[in-house]
Amino acid sequence: RDNYLEQVQNLLHNSGPVDSNWLRCSFLETYFVPQQGGKLRVVLVDLDEHGSQSSPSACARARTTSNEQDAQESESLHLVLDQSSSMQNMQALAYDGAKELVEGLPSSASVRFTTFSTSVSIGQSVSRDDLVRILSSPPVASGSTALHDAIAQSINLAKREDGRVTVVIVTDGQDTCSKEVTREQVRACIQDFQRDSMHRVLFLGTNQDAVAAAQAFGIPVQAALTFGNEPQNVRAAFRAASENVTRMRKGDVGGFMQAERTMSVR
Repeated sequence: RDNYLEQVQNLLHNSGPVDSNWLRCSFLETYFVPQQGGKLRVVLVDLDEHGSQSSPSACARARTTSNEQDAQESESLHLVLDQSSSMQNMQALAYDGAKELVEGLPSSASVRFTTFSTSVSIGQSVSRDDLVRILSSPPVASGSTALHDAIAQSINLAKREDGRVTVVIVTDGQDTCSKEVTREQVRACIQDFQRDSMHRVLFLGTNQDAVAAAQAFGIPVQAALTFGNEPQNVRAAFRAASENVTRMRKGDVGGFMQAERTMSVR
């Protein structure tokens, strides 16, 4: 296929669809499917500045890791939640959904809860159970929306961590008051973060086209989910995020399923 390089780049950077009829990504390996059948494995390596092979890439290491080793890999989740005044009507629902998302993580996972309104409040890295307790007491939402600053600060922290790292962004609007970074700078930050195959960004948006908003940030369309503001929509959106993180843990690099998208807006 003449577009094989583009498809491989999409797979590595999670920046677009992969033609799964001929390029397959399983839990332990990535491979082409030749017309005559069989497998043609893809071996991924890093090249140094002279074009020579250096150490295996993060993606190569991930693909060749055994099930047992994978289960022992570190995992962290950064939850970035809009706390502006427009979120007040769904504040309790959002916190309940966030609890379900966090409870679905392994007990060994580390989590960081960041909120933003007019300013950004970066949370400490805590255990899964500690964050569940924190999420049991939703505060009053107020203020404007420093979305760009919140994303950039969270991504910059997340990229320092090893293992499987997921950043989940939840918002109900556009940026209105960021002072530190522009949207273009946020996009560059996210794209750099996503170059590691173990890094994912999920974008959940309500009162907007979340797919279009995510694309503006360089987040793949399959990693964006639009949800309604009814209770069942909010619950469905966080449940979909939880299922997505679980699937990634099992080696599935795909995005939200159509059924999940339907339940989040119906």
